[in-house]
Amino acid sequence: MTAWDDYLAAAQRLDAVRRVAAAVVAEQTKSLQAAREELATVRTRLSLQRSRLLDAARQAGLPPPDLTPAKADLPAATPQAVRPHLAVARNDLDHADGVLSGVGERPAGPPVLRNACVYGGYALLAALLEVLAFLGADERSAAALLVLGCGVVLPVFVFAFGWLTTGALDPPARTPGLGVLMSLLSLLPPLAMAVWVSTI
Repeated sequence: MTAWDDYLAAAQRLDAVRRVAAAVVAEQTKSLQAAREELATVRTRLSLQRSRLLDAARQAGLPPPDLTPAKADLPAATPQAVRPHLAVARNDLDHADGVLSGVGERPAGPPVLRNACVYGGYALLAALLEVLAFLGADERSAAALLVLGCGVVLPVFVFAFGWLTTGALDPPARTPGLGVLMSLLSLLPPLAMAVWVSTI
């Protein structure tokens, strides 16, 4: 084997080592870039959650929480060592987003105006039916007394229909006390009819 052959073999070995080293450097650079991008994303999400958490505490009347970050105990600051911790941080952020998204979604009180419209609509419909039935009957006949009797029972049906409707819209937001008051409004026409019949 000549010196030239030894030189070529050594050059080939060096080229192989260079290629391996270049591949390792490229992989390290790629991992480092990916870790930096993940870290930037985590930092942005942490900043947004910090604002949301402080706002939620303010709305609840609580003192602002201590959001000083804890120091991470990393044995080696390589991209391969950091990326699993970034994955854990992303999972924690997803969980925190889920918790924070449920804060303040439900209004402070039940939708009183909506429920009043529901019960009031049924009460108005019942009152109109009572008036029409009374106008179609003779004031001195038994039919007028039957209309008055039905008018006394109608508030129960008004409340039942209102209860079912508000429950279908949002069961926890029912307002039974308001429903009773609004249902009693359907008693006004029978009372007026009773006064009218008694004066004849």
